Amino acid sequence: MELSDSLPQIVAVRVQLQQLLLNLIANAMESMASTDGPQVLCVKCEAHGDAGVKVSVSDTGAGIGAEDIDRIFDPVVSAKADGLGIGLSICRSIVEAHSGRLWVGANAPSGAVFQFILGVDFSGHDSPPKLALIPEHEAAAAARMRLQVKAK
Repeated sequence: MELSDSLPQIVAVRVQLQQLLLNLIANAMESMASTDGPQVLCVKCEAHGDAGVKVSVSDTGAGIGAEDIDRIFDPVVSAKADGLGIGLSICRSIVEAHSGRLWVGANAPSGAVFQFILGVDFSGHDSPPKLALIPEHEAAAAARMRLQVKAK
């Protein structure tokens, strides 16, 4: 794991970010288990300009085929024979719920690199808050409110 010394503070739902990272890391480990050669998993966090934090999860596994790269985040699409196809769709939803962006590319010499950016939110303060994590019950209420608004 590589962490930059000067990461900006972000507003996030802790359990959702844990789920996001757990899924990306589990996928990387599963991909590497199916290949011969060195198995290297790297999680890297760095500042992304003034816009936020960039997180990369890279592996030396099988990678993602060209036929799957454009649709890998779609629901019910899986590059794995026994996959359900919901994990990466959930990851994208989590990142987008935090006003971020998630994408994937090839790792050299093999494998994949999943990267996401989460934004900085000072919420009207002159400096970043210490750490602003939204409690799970408040996040669930906010999600219900979004669903109600979209339904109208």
